[in-house]
Amino acid sequence: MADPLSLQLLDTLMARAARILVSGGYQTNAGARVYLQRATLTAADLPCVVFWPSPITVAEVSGASERMRLDRPLTVEAVMQTTLDTCGEDGERLLADLQVALLDASDLRVGGQAIRLTPTEMRAEPRDDGGQTVGAALSMTLQYVTGYGDPYT
Repeated sequence: MADPLSLQLLDTLMARAARILVSGGYQTNAGARVYLQRATLTAADLPCVVFWPSPITVAEVSGASERMRLDRPLTVEAVMQTTLDTCGEDGERLLADLQVALLDASDLRVGGQAIRLTPTEMRAEPRDDGGQTVGAALSMTLQYVTGYGDPYT
């Protein structure tokens, strides 16, 4: 059986994030490691991108077509090691890389799987470890449709 559509969408976006490499024209190597909901990061895990999906809400149910329109908020965080002197610039580079990789203007429908991908917030900031790492976060909402009671279609 195939994965549920929600996981297929995450997989598509995670593959986009994995392209964030200097050798691919990006400013950082955040895509070297891509995780789904990894709460603890060590120096060996960096640089990386971590996906944090939020609960799915039902935006609309169509009884006539037996379909549900769903909204899935998602925050994607990129993290890398830095120094106190470069944390601001590194955070902005991470944020720019996330935008380029994930907000593909030629594919707002995420490979045809979604109705829309809408950014809602973007930020870059040092993490709470004394300035040794910096993070950038891109929050967005994935809007997609599945069958009523069928998360696979």
